Amino acid sequence: MEINVHRLDELLLLEDYRHFLGDIELL
Repeated sequence: MEINVHRLDELLLLEDYRHFLGDIELL
């Protein structure tokens, strides 16, 4: 279970990072 939660956190971080890069491109 801990591994799954950790991987989920990593996916969320990747998602936020992608949105972050998208915002920079919009600027």
